[in-house]
Amino acid sequence: MAPTGTVTTTTTAKPAELKIRTPNDFDGDRSKLNQWLQDIRLYLEMNSDVYNTDRKKITFALSFMNGGTAGPWKETMLDELFALDEWGTWKDFVKEIKDAFSAADAAGDARAKLKVLKQTGTADEYIAEFKVLAAASQIKEDNSLIEYFMDGLQPKLVEKVLGVEKPPTTIKGWYDYASRFDNQWRRARAIINRHR
Repeated sequence: MAPTGTVTTTTTAKPAELKIRTPNDFDGDRSKLNQWLQDIRLYLEMNSDVYNTDRKKITFALSFMNGGTAGPWKETMLDELFALDEWGTWKDFVKEIKDAFSAADAAGDARAKLKVLKQTGTADEYIAEFKVLAAASQIKEDNSLIEYFMDGLQPKLVEKVLGVEKPPTTIKGWYDYASRFDNQWRRARAIINRHR
């Protein structure tokens, strides 16, 4: 009896796009550029099996550029891309978007906002907002960041942090102490108010 052969065929399934919230449209508002780019990058990362080429990533991002100054920019970009049939890299495309839509002095704007930022809620809320502005300000020195941070932090927290045996010398240390002391104070207030 002759051996029988088995033929196995495999089919590769097309990767499915994960159903997560898609980015909002970008209309060219310079103050919203970084958030929009983060949303685009997050979506592309979550769906990296689908958007696995620079061309697909660029096409995806362009599909969310509508209205305002972004719409005409997209039209011009698409005309150039289709005429050349050369899409370039995702990295170069992001640079072009940033060159076209970044605020003229985003770092200066962030520093100006840091100067007037004040803690009005919890320390954690203040820290979150401070971190965003600090990153945008491009200030790298802890001493400068600590000065800005102390200026906006509630005075009672500044006193508590400076009152520890070894006050922090890094901005992360200031974040940690301010958060801890504020959370302890809020927890104590909640306990005291329960017993009244």
